[in-house]
Amino acid sequence: MHLLPLTLLLAGTAAYYDTVLEKKCMALKRINENAVYVNGFCFVACAKKQKVSYKDWPKLQESCKLINGYKGQLAVVPDKPFLAKLQKSGVLTVKSRYFVGARQYPIPGCEDNGGTCTEEEQKKNWFFFDEKNNKIGEVEPEVWLDSEPGNQQPPETVAVLERRVHFDTYRGGLNDVNPDNAGYQALCQFTDYLKCDDGYILIRDKCYKVINTDASNAAQSKKKCEEDGAILASIHDDAMNAIIIDFSRDNNRTVAQPIRFGLAYGDSWTNDDGTPVDYFRWWDQAGCGIPTPFTGGNVRAALIVSGKARNPDPSYWIVAKDSDSLPFLCQKNPTKAYDGA
Repeated sequence: MHLLPLTLLLAGTAAYYDTVLEKKCMALKRINENAVYVNGFCFVACAKKQKVSYKDWPKLQESCKLINGYKGQLAVVPDKPFLAKLQKSGVLTVKSRYFVGARQYPIPGCEDNGGTCTEEEQKKNWFFFDEKNNKIGEVEPEVWLDSEPGNQQPPETVAVLERRVHFDTYRGGLNDVNPDNAGYQALCQFTDYLKCDDGYILIRDKCYKVINTDASNAAQSKKKCEEDGAILASIHDDAMNAIIIDFSRDNNRTVAQPIRFGLAYGDSWTNDDGTPVDYFRWWDQAGCGIPTPFTGGNVRAALIVSGKARNPDPSYWIVAKDSDSLPFLCQKNPTKAYDGA
């Protein structure tokens, strides 16, 4: 699938750290003109044409893999109003065909007619399928193009979405085709897979919240996160650090202070969430790397979110005493946004 991974869209740019599906879809639209947001779904047309047999048709779902927090599957067109919105969106180019998540199952035998089904038989048993190849609903008659489905030999057993020119107007709808005859693009549909509680935002696969209206010492910060079902956050690489810095800066406008997170020093550095301590980004005036912890008390790392003359780069960390009263960054796991995930 010719898409820029959303993990790359996230890295190092504040515009994309919010994984609200519409924003992600608009980001894809800037690099792929066949990406649109319709009725809470993101539709993306794969650039590569694919050719499959009826038996291997379910493998087409692999063209729409889960990408960074989103459930992907071949597109579903539930009714005529939805079809009209898709057509108006511009995702369907004229004279192009796109595999969608519909096929005929089971296939009528039609043996008495030499393998060619009658019009009535050809209209039977059309269903949409999800990414696990489970039936999720019948194909409504109103979403077919005029005179479709209309069988030819060999049997036309899968549906494509296309846009035809008809008397100087464009009409979109489903057409039944033989998948062995030609290759088509896949039209993928993405829905939210992970979601965060109110006040939190999804970054990669975790939910984050900056609490800047109730600055607290380390023990209080930890307790307040835990009361919210969260923990003080951990950071593990440059890309994630940049995203967190941007997010924290946007949510710390009223308090120009560093933000405490879950990296702590007692006898050694540890993360509150138990993940390995595998990344540091210290600001040290002497340029000596990891700073010497304060004596006479435990300390925690803090994100610098506003540059100053002696520290113009806000992406570094400092150490703060546990007793310092600071805003803090909570982290919790998201929940699944749809049944059967």
